[in-house]
Formats: sequence, structure tokens, C-alpha cells
Amino acid sequence: MAESQRYLQNLNSSQRQVATRPDGHLLVLAGPGAGKTRALTARIGHLLIARQIPAREITAITFSRRAGAELRERVATMLASGVGKAVHSGAPAEDTARPPAVWAGTFHAFGARILRAGGARTFGRTRDFSIYDDDDTERTVRRVLNALGVRSGSARASDTGTEANETSRTRSDVVANTIRAISLLKRTAGGLPNKATASDEMDAIFAAYEQELAQANAFDFDDLVSLSALALGADDELLGRVRARTRHLLIDEFQDTDPAQERLIAQLNAPDLCVVADPEQSIYAFRGTSPLVVERFLDTWHPATIIRLEQNYRSTRRIVAVAQRLRDASPASAIAEAQSSGRDASSRNQPPRLRLWTENAVGDQIRFWTTNHPDREASLIVADIEKRLRDGCPPEEIAVLTRTHAQMRPIEAALLKVADLPFVIVGGVAFFGREEVRDIMAYLRVARTDDDAAAFWRIINTPRRGLGPAMVIAIGREMLALDPSTRNPLCALRRLTADGRAPEGGYDLLALIDELRAQFASGSTLPNLVRSAMELTKYRDHLSRTHPDDARERGRRLDTLTELASRHSDLRLFLDEVVLSTQVDGPREDIGSVRLSTVHAAKGAEFDHVYMPGCEHGVFPLKYQPPQAGSDDLVSAFMASENPGPAHLAEERRVFYVGTTRARNTLTLSACTFRQNRRAAPSRFLTEIGSDLLVRCDPGTSNPVTIPSSTVQRTSARNSRPVSDLPQA
Repeated sequence: MAESQRYLQNLNSSQRQVATRPDGHLLVLAGPGAGKTRALTARIGHLLIARQIPAREITAITFSRRAGAELRERVATMLASGVGKAVHSGAPAEDTARPPAVWAGTFHAFGARILRAGGARTFGRTRDFSIYDDDDTERTVRRVLNALGVRSGSARASDTGTEANETSRTRSDVVANTIRAISLLKRTAGGLPNKATASDEMDAIFAAYEQELAQANAFDFDDLVSLSALALGADDELLGRVRARTRHLLIDEFQDTDPAQERLIAQLNAPDLCVVADPEQSIYAFRGTSPLVVERFLDTWHPATIIRLEQNYRSTRRIVAVAQRLRDASPASAIAEAQSSGRDASSRNQPPRLRLWTENAVGDQIRFWTTNHPDREASLIVADIEKRLRDGCPPEEIAVLTRTHAQMRPIEAALLKVADLPFVIVGGVAFFGREEVRDIMAYLRVARTDDDAAAFWRIINTPRRGLGPAMVIAIGREMLALDPSTRNPLCALRRLTADGRAPEGGYDLLALIDELRAQFASGSTLPNLVRSAMELTKYRDHLSRTHPDDARERGRRLDTLTELASRHSDLRLFLDEVVLSTQVDGPREDIGSVRLSTVHAAKGAEFDHVYMPGCEHGVFPLKYQPPQAGSDDLVSAFMASENPGPAHLAEERRVFYVGTTRARNTLTLSACTFRQNRRAAPSRFLTEIGSDLLVRCDPGTSNPVTIPSSTVQRTSARNSRPVSDLPQA
């Protein structure tokens, strides 16, 4: 192989096909651990090196910012020289000072770039708009519901001051359902409610919510994709510029693409489009995604070449065999979904099924334990983890993956009983979602612009300064008297203070904001701005008063925030990076710690040893509970069609499949005979795996016991294969 093509070394034949396939429409079906990132990296290298494609014409869309960073790092390593001219960070803003570069980042970061580049004006916003995160959205929806006279329930969970409530985020049903409905409308219906999916009341709520966003010169998270697609359709000049940057478009985790993202891809109409997908890893139906997106790709982008990546480099042969059994048990899940939704599945262009295999060792048996109670299940798992740690296993190579957050509680309690056992809970509140981080970031947002209403309302009485509900009402009334161009709460507060109609706390808040703005205008560094926000507000004293039990831990997060700010020189880019960060994009808090996580939060990760508790009917698979119509459910008709019947079971199987395929070396499954004071039946997924692969052991051990046929039984002849017939080359 020529020296110039060394980037093709160490690729298998299928990966090499992905890297060198000519322009066109390419679907890469990639199983877990099949080296898809390696193949994508090689394809970018082939475009840059062999074909001399300008870097500015290549765009890669990844599932998370962290995945984008990994892809950029791999490309940089491969290129070895001139790295700075080839790849830069996935920052979501147009920056003409930088040289043309391969761009890699998420759909939402890409959408933000489009809106910053001129798309925002289509919707009456400036390119200096704010991006609302889920907390901003919740506060805005609650204000809208209150203004419309809709009962929105109790106070926000994050206002209660406890970490447990902050994690569970127990919003009222009305607020939660409204937020979910708005999100689904934007993801699936192009951001426009219609009579088929929304009530008159929902129409009014949606319109009022959108007016709030427009008045604040803001977009919410879902707008970044849905409205960027509309902007491209409305602005030919912008469309031409964006298409010039996406002539070669690569999209990872394509099975998680929602309809709004599909519309954006269609607008780009890239002549060279490469998507990587595994329909059996589509686990975000609650976000409007479906494995049918892979079939739609074959219909829409016909003709398309299909390349299969089936060799698993991650897991043992036994774990790969479990994964294949679960894939085989999926009764053409996309067809089942289409039929349950009343669509014609027979005409669909179905992708071929993958047959996973590996050259790795056979590996340990797949253990299955049964206990009588979740507390006992948790103590056995933790005891086994302790043994692995004593044997020298790094803590970060161990994960306990659950279907729900509720399952974590007994496991967390068992972990807390063990001294010097480091663990971290992933899948709760992300770093950038922490109350203290949000508070300080809100001060920076208000320092940047008058228009950011959500940030202002967050800090108005945090820390407490005597600006309670009466002052909030007064500011709201004063806003009505303002010119539309200045109709924001900060301007309203300035008028109230100028007329002597505000309490002392109002003057203090304005003085604080003006001081931060003066520092910002004078060129103060971002770390200094963060420190000033904390010092001017006496925020650490506030933490000591309101969170005495964990004030020190929260203070350490603020130190981390200061360190992160030191990596940036542009406040707007820093704010965008924070709001566009996904659950896995914050600072790594799991290094050196056992990981307790939901399966959804573990997607994309891998571990030497994985435990999956709760393998019972009603937990895994989770019982489907359709929304109930009632006065407190504004969107039951809109949401009632989500994941009914066979489609729900297929989704649950895919979640289970994703969990099992996180394991490299060992996989331990467990179930309880009683949970929540009710008898629990073993999960049907255990039956689908088969007793020849699943070894029932004495609880907490690897010692096999006889498995009653009523618990786990072979479902077909394919489940009776001997170990020698496990997937291999």
C-alpha cells in the first residue's frame, strides 16, 4: 500500500469500501463495536488526501459533541501534519477568521450555525439570538400557562433546593406534557401545530410560547433544527452557501434522526451523502425517532449503495451471540411498527439484516441471577463489584445499567454503604444542567444582552434580594407599557427603578449587571467574568445557606466551570457550547468511578463488565402506559399514538440490546421475584437469549444451577446451538 494511503491500513475489507466508495448515496449498516468511527475517519481522510477535496466542503454530523471531538481528533492524528488547517472544533457559530475546515458536530450545533449565518432573520431574530435550554423552556412554558389561566401545578422542582428533586425534576403533568408536545410538534410536524395533532388550547399555548421566544430574540433547542431547515427553504442565497459546505456529508447514528433532521438533510441535498446506522439501536421513540428512517433513506435517496459492518471488535463471542439472538427475535421491528401505525410496510425498501460475528475469545458465561427483592439484588451486584475491584479492575470499567431512574435508588444505597468505593450516577442532571452552573451562566447571559428574558427571570431573586412575586408581577405589567423593541424584563426593571417604584434589591441587581457588562465591554477574560459573577453575588455564601450539605461539592463544580471558561475567548461561543452540550458532553465525572447509569445515558460507551438489573416483565421491557385523557392532559390525543403495541415492545428490545452490547468481557443479568410488593415475571428477553447462552447462577456467584424450563427456555432451533457455533469468522 502506498505511503499516501496509509490511512487505509488496519481496515477490514468492508471498512475499506466505506472509505473509498465514490460519491453518491451510501448507507453503512454498522453493528455495535464494528469500527464505524474508524471507517468514517478513513473516508474523510480519503476525501482530503486521495481526492484532494477541499476541507470546507466536508461536514460530519455526530450524535454528541464528544463524538464529534473524537472524530476530529482521529482525523487530526491521521493527517499528522497541517492539522490546524484541516479540522477545528464544532463550535456552532460562523467564524470567517478561521481557515476553511472540516466541520464535525451535532445536528443542533449545525442548525445554530445556519441560523447565525443569516437564517435567524427569516423568523424576525438577529444573529445574536439566545438559545433556550430545557430549563429556560420550562420556565417560559410555565409563564405562558399561567398567563393563559391554565393550572400549571406546583413550584418547579429545581426551586425546592434538594438534589433529589433537582434530579427527578418532578414537573406537574400539565407543564411536562406541554413541553413534550411542543417538542414533538417541532421535531415531527415542522414546528407548526395542526388539527390532526393538537387541540385549540394547544394551538393557543403554542402561539403564546412562540411569541415569548420571538420577543426574547431566542430559539429553543428544537428550533435549531426545524427552523434552520425552513430558513434554507426561504433563503436561496443562504442555501447556496450552506450547500457549498456540505457537498460531502457524513452522518453518524442515522437511526436516531427525527423528521425535522430528515427535512434538513433533504434541504442540503448533498451529492455525496454517507449515513451510518443500525436500526436495532434506534431507542429514542419518545423524541419522535423511528427505525423506519433507514428504510425511508433507501426510498428517498434511491439508488443507494449498502455496505455492512458486521465484525465486532468489542465483545466476546458469547456477548455477540446474545446480541445476535436479540436481533433475530426482533420480528422485522420496522414492519411491525408500520403495521401498528396503519401504514403499508410491504412496499418499503427494507435494509438487509446484519449477522454479527467476531474473532474475539469465547469469553465468560452470561450470568443470570434471581433474588426476592431489589435491595437483595443491589447488594449482590455491589458485592460482586467489590470483588472485581479487589482483583484489580479499574472502577471506570464497571457499569450498572438500568432501564429507569427508579431502579438506581437501591443500587445507589448499596454503593453508599461501601467505604472507598467510588461511583458516579450518569443520566440524572448533567453538569451544565446543575442549578449552580445554570445560575452563574444566567448572569453571563444577562451581561451579554437585554433580550434574554429567561436568564433574567432566573437570576431576579437568586441569591435572594427581596424581589419576590409582587415584583415579578410589577415588572410584567411594566413590560406591557414598553415599546415592542425594548419589551423585556430588564428594561422594565430599569424604568421601575428610575421612577423609584422598585425595592432596594432592584437597584442592587441593576448595579451588579452593569458591573458585569462594564467588565465584558472592557475585554475581561471569561474566567474573570465567571469569578466576578460569583463574587458580586456572594454566590458561595448563598450555597452555604441554601445547600449546607453539599455546598462544597457545588462549589467545586463552579471551579470546573471557571476552568472550562478559560478555554474560550468568545462569550457567545461559550454560551452556545454550554446549551448545545448533551448529557455526555460535560466534564467527565466518571473517570476512576463505577458508573451507575440508564441504558439511554450509556449509549456510545463501553465497559469491561456490565450489570443489568431488573430483567423482569414491566421493567425490562417497561410496561407501556398510554396517556390518559383528562383535564390535566392537554395533549393526550397528540401523544396517544406514540409506541403502541408491537412497536413499544420492539423499542424495548432495542433498548435491552443496546445495554447488552455495552459489555466487552462480562455481562451479568438479574431479576427479582418481587418488585414494588408485586410478584414479578422474568423478562421475555431472557427467553429470547436462550438457556444455552444464559447460565443461571447462585445469586452473587458464577456457580451454575439448574434452570427451570418455566423461567428460561429455548424458543427455536436456533437457540439450541452449542457454544462452538457462536458467531465467529
